[in-house]
Amino acid sequence: MNKIIKKIRAKAESAVIESVTEKAAPKAKAAPKAAPKAGKAKAAPKAAPKAKAAPKAKAEKPLGKRAELLAACEAGKIPAAPDFSAATHARFRKRLAEITALVKARKVKELKAMRDSINPISTSPKAMLKYATLAIIAIEAAAKAGKRKAA
Repeated sequence: MNKIIKKIRAKAESAVIESVTEKAAPKAKAAPKAAPKAGKAKAAPKAAPKAKAAPKAKAEKPLGKRAELLAACEAGKIPAAPDFSAATHARFRKRLAEITALVKARKVKELKAMRDSINPISTSPKAMLKYATLAIIAIEAAAKAGKRKAA
């Protein structure tokens, strides 16, 4: 497995874990205790505290955009190519077209080689890198699903 894929999955998993732990551990409010008054006899022991009701099942928080995209790719859906129509991306359009052609042809080996040659020095190459990585995940997932159906 590639380092980038591991990083993307780790970030998505940690975000989900953080959101779950924040919901699971609500902040408890401590009730202020009254100080006993001097000179009075001890009061009768308090009745046993009431049993807490079972926690209600909370609806799961919907995934964020990145987590949804990763989940869709892991299900075999190829992501949309980034929009390089702005002038900022002009010098990278040719390379994006090459990556898009490899994705459409489902050539994983060549796509991995192309992805490994991308130097993420600005937003354009970073977008191409993310697109290529997610496309590889989607193509490989679709191939595995196809093998399972055939078997």
